[in-house]
Amino acid sequence: SKTMLLEYIDVVSKRKTENGLRYGYQISSLKYMVETYLNGKDIPMRLVDIRWVEKFVNFMLNDYSTKRVDKLKKQTAKNYYVLLKIVFKMALEEKIITSTPFPAKKPNVLKDYRNDVEYLTIDEVKTLEATPSKDDMAKNMFLFSCYCGLRYSDVIGLKWSNIVQENGKTYARIKIKKTGEWEKFKLNDKAMSYLPQMTNDVVFNQDF
Repeated sequence: SKTMLLEYIDVVSKRKTENGLRYGYQISSLKYMVETYLNGKDIPMRLVDIRWVEKFVNFMLNDYSTKRVDKLKKQTAKNYYVLLKIVFKMALEEKIITSTPFPAKKPNVLKDYRNDVEYLTIDEVKTLEATPSKDDMAKNMFLFSCYCGLRYSDVIGLKWSNIVQENGKTYARIKIKKTGEWEKFKLNDKAMSYLPQMTNDVVFNQDF
């Protein structure tokens, strides 16, 4: 296959963003990281093997730096690793490549971080949407978080007063528990479709 790596990452990013998955924007950041590693030069996807992946991980952990960041956090490197794995999984499914360059187990340098981050594919999200549930509130809350990119800990306490309209667009105004800072998250139509009817101040009012 002559498919180029950076070009395909860009295709995946646009596809995920159009499907309403927030991590489409994160894949766009992945493109910048890979482009930095390649010194701006694209390469065919078929040339990416396990050794290339290992060198890329090593670059992120030991060599990457900017004027603002002296060293990339291990969790950030792990996130990029997972996102790149998603890209190659899609390429394998589309028969652009014949095998995955990712080892069965994560590199040892990434294993000791406790908080593993996994992302659902759009097909997995659609399967979940079509699956009946005995607890629609819990299901809708999870799907809402999938389409707006918020953590469970941020969604569980979401109040209607945090849903705001600005310039014709709808946002969820959230105080991020991890940082303590207030941030706005744009709600697309898919995320909005999983908001329940307003019954009290808490959006997803349920005992878990």
